[in-house]
Amino acid sequence: MEEGKTPIMSITERKGRSIFFVALEGLSKDLVSNLLNRHVEKGSIVNTDDFLIYAKDIERDGYKHKVIPRYNGEKRFAEGRVHINNAENRFSFLKTWYRTFRGLSKKYLGLWINLFEFLLNLKMSVIDRTLVMIGNLCNPYKG
Repeated sequence: MEEGKTPIMSITERKGRSIFFVALEGLSKDLVSNLLNRHVEKGSIVNTDDFLIYAKDIERDGYKHKVIPRYNGEKRFAEGRVHINNAENRFSFLKTWYRTFRGLSKKYLGLWINLFEFLLNLKMSVIDRTLVMIGNLCNPYKG
């Protein structure tokens, strides 16, 4: 972790339907564990990079943990069906979005992250609703 930077964690569903971001002051294993317990169903598969904060605690908390090497010089995003592409993709959106503001104050970073999360989730839900409407129009008589 670079000195002076605020870590940002993302929890992204595999199908990419819901995204959760949080700017973490005082990053700790307990904080990561609490976030997972609040936002991820027990027994789910949790794919992460190999940042040491995750270690074995994720499995201890009742999740199946798959790790993609990123910090040991390998810089991979996937190994077979195990990947962190959805989260990396959302982070690329986030970086592009906040660059338009030419930097964000650490004081308000959490609020900006919440706004971005809201806008991204709103966009996704509009797309989902549109697809459902199209599906219903194409097949109005189910049964």
